[in-house]
Amino acid sequence: MRLDFIIQPPARLGQILSDLLDSDPLPRTVIFASAFANRQTLCRLRKPIERIKQNGGRVTIVVGIDLDGTSQEALEEILSWQIDARIVKHRRSRSTFHPKIYVIEGPDRGDILVGSSNLTDGGLFTNYESTLRVTYDLPAEHPAYTQAYSSLAPLLDPQPPRALLLTDEITQSLVRSGLVRAQRDIQRSRRKNEARKAGGFGRAEDIPFSEEPIPDPPPLPPDLLDVLIPQVKRERRRRKRTVPKGRKVVIQSSAEVFPEAFYMEVNKLQGPRIPGEARIPMEARDLAESFWGWPEMYQRESRAQGMKTRNYWNWKPRWRIIDAANPAQAFEDVVRMYEYEDSSDFRFYSSRLVELGTDQGDIVRITRVNEPSVRYEVTLARKGSPEHANWTTNCTRQVRNSDRHYGYV
Repeated sequence: MRLDFIIQPPARLGQILSDLLDSDPLPRTVIFASAFANRQTLCRLRKPIERIKQNGGRVTIVVGIDLDGTSQEALEEILSWQIDARIVKHRRSRSTFHPKIYVIEGPDRGDILVGSSNLTDGGLFTNYESTLRVTYDLPAEHPAYTQAYSSLAPLLDPQPPRALLLTDEITQSLVRSGLVRAQRDIQRSRRKNEARKAGGFGRAEDIPFSEEPIPDPPPLPPDLLDVLIPQVKRERRRRKRTVPKGRKVVIQSSAEVFPEAFYMEVNKLQGPRIPGEARIPMEARDLAESFWGWPEMYQRESRAQGMKTRNYWNWKPRWRIIDAANPAQAFEDVVRMYEYEDSSDFRFYSSRLVELGTDQGDIVRITRVNEPSVRYEVTLARKGSPEHANWTTNCTRQVRNSDRHYGYV
């Protein structure tokens, strides 16, 4: 038996779990018991889980639904796996289902991981977390492994009335009752709460805590985007046919993702006839509407151009601009983010990015921040830089009719 303490960061429990699920020989039993779960994290594990199932393995997931920790989309994703899935909820809100246990058993080894990491991107990749991993050599240490499993059985194998089998009927009932909400509604509530807390400090530099770089989660799986992007495209076409002219085309889709960051190779921004606007594919905007503040932050504006009038939906938040070549120096810039109403075109313009010489093929990393005056932070990585080489792997999706790529993490 071997004990290992996993401290995140620098370790990432999500990578450790992925390696265990992909081990050779494949695991024959996988059990996850987590207070919270989200769809994006589940989708990162979908392929190895499918391989284990196809190999005859048994997979069980036990999740809680307290504190808005598990969304409707997460439950629907688990349902699509067609595995043994259970929900635990105490009738009284004072008793929260709160464990985080991962059991992965193969023919020659059993791993039990117990700690603080939920089945979320934060829990597995970006939060400060700690986990104790116990590895048993099988079959030699099977008695000790069995004893440990038996001690955890009330959480790994919960029975009624403590737990319910997850079904579509149960999921819909939980949504109707308000016990489970859509991820978009959860995110909106959290962002408002974070903004309220941030309002206690006048400026970011007044916050009395240090900041250290923490790596992003892996890029969202390409197979997930292959499913979701056609869905949001269909919904956009349908909405455009039904929304009166002059109204916002809002997708608000169940396909929406809630990323940590957006990466994109920018279009040409330099030149005497180049306006310096960075173009974001509309499918990328529709896929993560709340990330871009759409639709609630945008106002309609009309501009006369010769004999024509062009209509835009504008938002002008303040961004923090950082050049990766000189990260100690940060600038703030009011950035115009807008959709041109009569086309499928979403853009942003930052005078500071243009002044820094940003041009075709450079990569920008954009994140949302909750500070009193700053809504976004963008870091520029120039072609040929180490950051650019690292970030290229996050640009997984090609822009239509272009050599550029973008991606969410």
